[in-house]
Amino acid sequence: MIKLIKKIFQHEKHIEGICNSKKCKACCCYTVPLPQKTIDENKDKIINPIISIEPIGESDEYNGYNVLAMTDKSPAKSKCPFLRADYLCNIYDVRPNLCRLFGTIQEEGDQYCRFMK
Repeated sequence: MIKLIKKIFQHEKHIEGICNSKKCKACCCYTVPLPQKTIDENKDKIINPIISIEPIGESDEYNGYNVLAMTDKSPAKSKCPFLRADYLCNIYDVRPNLCRLFGTIQEEGDQYCRFMK
């Protein structure tokens, strides 16, 4: 996971776009690292209750102190706390940089997210 985060922030070649939520089923919004600050500032917008928080560590590059906010005991089922049932982000306008950049970077072997418009 950390390797993916570093990969996203190391590259400046990315596309601008917004998520096409009519097609996307938010597969990238499961067990995602979030800045603790984002969780603290948006507690009133949490949709999926957080059952545990796993520390990742401090990084200015990734918006401060980051955590995995677990909403299920199984990492494969743990959704982002802000992911709504209709697959939209409940904090889309203030989402972290990792979320903004995910799927917008192209490098060898990678593709832009097919759900960006």
